[in-house]
Amino acid sequence: MGEWLPEPILTEELEDPVRQAEMADSLSLAMLVRLEILSPEQRAVLLLHDVFDRSYEEIARIVGKSEDNVRQLATGGKRHVEQRPATAAAKVRALARSLRGATRSRARC
Repeated sequence: MGEWLPEPILTEELEDPVRQAEMADSLSLAMLVRLEILSPEQRAVLLLHDVFDRSYEEIARIVGKSEDNVRQLATGGKRHVEQRPATAAAKVRALARSLRGATRSRARC
């Protein structure tokens, strides 16, 4: 069994407005789950900078931190969000390997 790959997105389905709304909801939920792993400060900094396009200087005033500290929060937050899928995929692969091993040893019995 090879590496798991996501199923392709069918473009015909995306032309359907209902399907587009479902896809947008799924993506929004996925983003919320990823943001959940961040500290409240990291979450605020990332949203203010990436979504609301605020400068680090302005965000520093809003959250009461130095601009350097805000940049560190943003960098750390982005790193956590980007690492999360890799960690989840590794856990799924490890689980699949252990299940394969268990079924093989059970088949030998």
